[in-house]
Amino acid sequence: MNGCAAESFCRVKDILKSNSLKKETFMCTKPIVNTHVCRTSTEWKENKIDRYLCMPDEDVCLSEYTQSIYDNGTVISEHILRCGKSSECNLHITITHPKKTIGIRTTCCSTYDCIPPTVHASFVKVPQPEYNGLTCQACYSDGSINCVSNNTMVCTGTQDHCIIYTSEKKHSPDPYSKKYGNSVESLTGCGTKDCCIYGRSFVTFDHHGKTVNITCTMGSSNINFLSYLSWTFFALILLQYVNTLL
Repeated sequence: MNGCAAESFCRVKDILKSNSLKKETFMCTKPIVNTHVCRTSTEWKENKIDRYLCMPDEDVCLSEYTQSIYDNGTVISEHILRCGKSSECNLHITITHPKKTIGIRTTCCSTYDCIPPTVHASFVKVPQPEYNGLTCQACYSDGSINCVSNNTMVCTGTQDHCIIYTSEKKHSPDPYSKKYGNSVESLTGCGTKDCCIYGRSFVTFDHHGKTVNITCTMGSSNINFLSYLSWTFFALILLQYVNTLL
């Protein structure tokens, strides 16, 4: 027989049945269901907070603040509370495309039903102008989960990874969510190293759900080629100088 028991029950090795002298042996195992509970909220219901039972691999409560800056100057901020993994804590993500820049900051707390601190200030900065030698595919689609383009962009500063970013919001057909509608968005461009840690996130709240995926991909680098040209040029100058001495 399998079932649930109190922790004190697991300290007993043997018990006797009340109606016989036969001994019953048993073993306690760790539960496969997480008992960690976190508060959840989204920008759809800013003044309402719910509580959510986390998945087995989620061990912290996470605050995720996202800020997006579009090429026309529009700035959109979003704050989400959700369950998360320890590896997602204290991330500082920047993703850049010519049409849109996305910044994500995360903070965590690890106790039951805790409220993590939130970064509310503007933090998306203009990418540093120094070209770092990486070239990535550049594509942006507002309305499609798949973005395909032959365009490329050069990466600058600390954005030394090629990124694929997708965001999908779904809303159940209840009378209170009709005004929101479903939306999808995809982007490829340059990003910081924390993008490779983020992975996939999901939050559900009051008939709404949002899924974000961030993955790192391979790009093309010109650093080694430029270094090779520099050393080749130096060697030719040195050889020419040596010949003048002979």
